[in-house]
Amino acid sequence: MRNLLLKVTRNALLGASGLLLASASLWAQTTAMQVEIPFEFHAGSKTYPSGLYRIEIGSDQRILVLGPRGEQAYLIPPVRDFDQPNRGSGVAFRQYGKDYFLARIVSRVGSGYYEWPPSNVEKVLSKRANVQVAWVRSLSKTTP
Repeated sequence: MRNLLLKVTRNALLGASGLLLASASLWAQTTAMQVEIPFEFHAGSKTYPSGLYRIEIGSDQRILVLGPRGEQAYLIPPVRDFDQPNRGSGVAFRQYGKDYFLARIVSRVGSGYYEWPPSNVEKVLSKRANVQVAWVRSLSKTTP
């Protein structure tokens, strides 16, 4: 009985340490950058205020956006992730008059080009105003 208890305890400890190492490994593979976005913008169905944002790209390609007032958004980009020459790390927006929509996030680490197609709202706005691209460069070096 005692041997069985020792074996179960040992296996539990090995499993817990394996989980700890796996989660640390995932955290280490997160890429992060900071951008100061000087205008209100839309991403998905939400509107976000201007301010300093931290953008984290996980190894599973999920993107966490942390806003200046505690806003959090998990973005899952469509399957349009590919390597592309870029101007450095940052965020691009499609601009229709005074309205800005998240278009792409570019990270110089890994395959860091994530693009979203125009939303239905953007398609309507594009009939009224010409689209322009607004580029916001990362304030900090992208960290792996």
